[in-house]
Amino acid sequence: MLGALSALVPAAQATPSLQATLRVGAETRLLFGMTEAMESFPGSAALNAARREGLRCSAWGAPVQKLALQGQQLLLVGFSRCGPDDLGLSEAYGPPGTPLHATWITGALWFPKGRQLCGNPYANQIWEWHVHLDVKAGRVERMRTLDMRHDPLIPTVGDRHWCRKPAPPPALPAVPIQVTPGEVPLRKATPRGS
Repeated sequence: MLGALSALVPAAQATPSLQATLRVGAETRLLFGMTEAMESFPGSAALNAARREGLRCSAWGAPVQKLALQGQQLLLVGFSRCGPDDLGLSEAYGPPGTPLHATWITGALWFPKGRQLCGNPYANQIWEWHVHLDVKAGRVERMRTLDMRHDPLIPTVGDRHWCRKPAPPPALPAVPIQVTPGEVPLRKATPRGS
């Protein structure tokens, strides 16, 4: 009986969070590493309305930045939001809608290149290459590409929807505690009523 019901009722699926994107040349990629401080773009009434609309959306985080890399400059070119249409700069801030230098972004960001090797939108994701950007006031100071094709977290067999969990960090070595003359060592706690 339960099997017949499950064939009629589709499985529930959550919506992944909206995520910032970065256009590099003709390619647009997901952008990872955005912090709350990096999301402090200039506000407007239209952005506040988009934020309120986002409260009725199952995807978290509307509106989010759509950025472009031009030379070494990060430029804000628009916003993704819940619903079928993105929010353009002219709609967000009024005419002329020209890209804004994203001076509020400082920190480490990365975007994927190549095919996804394992992961899903709700967990750890690994692509063939991860391109890391060090950004200061909207200017890319350094860019480096990491080859992830032999990462130990990629499963060799089985379900590639899930990457392996990283190994726990090694245990710290025991450190002896020395009591110098004049100090009172801590006593073990004794239960009350003893």
